[in-house]
Amino acid sequence: MKYFFAFQSFLIFGILLFSSDAFAQAGRSPVSMKKPLAEDIYYRGTGALFAKKYEVAILYFDRVLKMDKEFYSRAYNKRGECNYRLKNYDEALIDFDNAIENAPLFAEAYYNRGKLFFHGLKKNDEALRDFEKTIDLMPKYSEAIYHVGLVHVSNEELPKAIDFFTKAIRLDASDDDYFVSRGLAYCELSLYDSAILDLDTALIISPENLEALTCRIICNVKLEAYNLAMEDIEEGISIDSLDSWFWNERGVTHTKLDNDKMAVADFSKAIELSPDKAFLYGNRGDAFVNLKKYDEALLDYDKSLEVDSTYVAAVNNRGILYDLMDKNELAILDFSKSIELNPAGAGFSLNNRANSYRKLKQFDKARIDVEKSIELNDDNGWAFATLAFIFADEGDDEQFFKNIEIAISKPLAYPLKEKLEGVKSLEKYKNDQRFLKILEESEG
Repeated sequence: MKYFFAFQSFLIFGILLFSSDAFAQAGRSPVSMKKPLAEDIYYRGTGALFAKKYEVAILYFDRVLKMDKEFYSRAYNKRGECNYRLKNYDEALIDFDNAIENAPLFAEAYYNRGKLFFHGLKKNDEALRDFEKTIDLMPKYSEAIYHVGLVHVSNEELPKAIDFFTKAIRLDASDDDYFVSRGLAYCELSLYDSAILDLDTALIISPENLEALTCRIICNVKLEAYNLAMEDIEEGISIDSLDSWFWNERGVTHTKLDNDKMAVADFSKAIELSPDKAFLYGNRGDAFVNLKKYDEALLDYDKSLEVDSTYVAAVNNRGILYDLMDKNELAILDFSKSIELNPAGAGFSLNNRANSYRKLKQFDKARIDVEKSIELNDDNGWAFATLAFIFADEGDDEQFFKNIEIAISKPLAYPLKEKLEGVKSLEKYKNDQRFLKILEESEG
């Protein structure tokens, strides 16, 4: 046994001699082992970052920053990413600044600081500066190019945004986000066919991309391709049946197809999933109005405004409902509130209030409102129709005919034939040859 211990002691001594000799040959002392140790800790921190264990990752990068200057820029950059993910934006900015100070040509640090400025601090100018610097350093960095496009979207510069999204796609056509963002920009510009092409591509790359699916639904609804929209809505519900947006959108599409009973069922499901969303009650109220279930509609509009008293659509639509129920004083109150809440878009509410004043034979007030409505939107044929009805009620046939002709000729034309049975002011003209000619022209 003593020979074994002697051999063991000799072996350990030999290893120590060998180690010291190896370091001597390498021209460095055993203390310089800290460099591979710092590298190891850095990569452990990176692993924790990828695993979304941000607090743990920060501890690793803190250790690296106390060990080796060679890793400063990378450690500051990665710690900045962690702080950004944790929404510690001030700390993240300090980290990215330090990363750039230690490595002025570090493209990734500029890119990450740009994301912080854009997504976190909402400073578009600073973000754009950093993304452009990133591209100067790495001209084919598609993510930086893509983010320049996002900044232009935020600045409402959609044609510029589309140019940068296109550049990013040319560099990397495998990223579905690039196609979705360009599709959304096309959609905002009402270029729905171009939008759908991009969204189709995004869904080929990532079949469960709900953002692409929702945008394609919106585009198809705008194009009145309701059956295609319905197919996508069904797909959306199969992917996420707890998302109230899809149930609401299916309800909206049913209303477009005059399936109001089915729309009510879908809006009810959406409300069950998201009872805190005012517009859902408003949408179901609209469907009840179409079904002439006015009491149910009124309850929904009231509930919508209980959830959000500033929801303009519910205020205005409840006014329209009161008008249908011949509760003109209450209608006027709602239209007045709608005008107060949204003065920039008050044209339709002014016209609606004018109609209510007209029914109460308060023609001076009605005329003031309708003239203001026309001033705000000269293309609105409904306002000219209201003016025509005021003249009809006052017995001025010439002015009635003049304004009703204008009403049917405007881009937003008044649907004269559709409204023929519902407007009392038109009854005396039903057999008038001049009126019948105008009616014939409106159908053409």
